[in-house]
Amino acid sequence: MFGSSVVNFALAWYLTRETGSATVLATALMAAVIPQIVLGPFAGPFIDRWSRKKIMIFSDIAITLFTVLLVILFYTGTIQVWHIYVAMIGRSIGEVFQSPALGASIPMIVPEKQLVRANGLYQMLQNAIKIAAPPAGAFLMETLPMQGVLSVDIITAFIAVACLIPLAIPQPPRTTLAVKANYFGDMRRASTISGQGRDWSC
Repeated sequence: MFGSSVVNFALAWYLTRETGSATVLATALMAAVIPQIVLGPFAGPFIDRWSRKKIMIFSDIAITLFTVLLVILFYTGTIQVWHIYVAMIGRSIGEVFQSPALGASIPMIVPEKQLVRANGLYQMLQNAIKIAAPPAGAFLMETLPMQGVLSVDIITAFIAVACLIPLAIPQPPRTTLAVKANYFGDMRRASTISGQGRDWSC
């Protein structure tokens, strides 16, 4: 998560620095956000049905492959703005599945009596990364070439995958899902549960 946040900041800052165009920066931000808006509502049922461990591993690998492609393009001096757009779209799609799978895995591996504490620590970690990533990215961009900054994401992805491989993450019991696979039925069911559990008090 930290490596991805650093690289996302670095790419946005690189485009700002090299082009000086607000349009280019806005397009890059849209490339990073739109896949999450469009695909986000559809990711939940897949995460419930597939192995969350495999989702996180393959998402990390996919995000890393896009980063490796950028490293090669920066190293060879052939990088173009549209290359960064494509990479940001690909990385964003990977994050659509990675982040919810991570959040959904916590209740499966943490004892119930520690769940509130674990969720609190997870939220704190996410906020800490949001605060630490921009200055870390700015510092790395002043000390390393762009391909070096991007390599941080590759290194942290390898660490993340190495931590996930030996970790056992149980799947939710099949009785909590539809007896027969029904993707849109799962989406409607999740929306109904979410609506019933929402607190509308001020």
